[in-house]
Amino acid sequence: MLSFLSASINTDAERDLFTQCYRKFYRALIWQAIRYLDTPSEAEDIVQEVFCIAADNWQKLSERGEPGLRRFLFICTRNRAASFTRRRKRLVSFESLDEIPDHPCAGAIDLTFTDVVVDAVLLEEAKEAMRSMDRDDADAVWMSMQGYSAKEIAYCFGIKTDTVKKRLWRGRKKLKAALEEKGGSDRV
Repeated sequence: MLSFLSASINTDAERDLFTQCYRKFYRALIWQAIRYLDTPSEAEDIVQEVFCIAADNWQKLSERGEPGLRRFLFICTRNRAASFTRRRKRLVSFESLDEIPDHPCAGAIDLTFTDVVVDAVLLEEAKEAMRSMDRDDADAVWMSMQGYSAKEIAYCFGIKTDTVKKRLWRGRKKLKAALEEKGGSDRV
């Protein structure tokens, strides 16, 4: 995996520095991630993601020196592990779906075939609207829909949080306008 990650780095000296960094911090980052996650395999996945980001941005990161690099790796690992944990808590288990009919409001959620088809059509219209958006706005909206905060999105793109908020506002406005044109305004 290390050779795959370092392949995107330009010079041999930078690749050697990346390899040293990987070997030096890998185990500590795994332990950092395990504090938030249930299994070591999830922690390894998070740390690999962090090193992928580091490899893609290696030129900027290596300029920070070891303290800045270490800070980036640990903060990024912590944030990704915490986000992963938050997203997992929002997921509904199959066991809990069996309990829904016993709920007093279960009869209120009665989806017909028409509702399902309308939702599928609306989803396709939303996808088409996002394809027509500016890429930066669409990426920000997509990451927001995946559960990332404006601050986390800003960190991933290396931009200011206010810039992300503007992109989210513009993207949501364009998405709503596109769906209103197609008759989906009451569902946005």
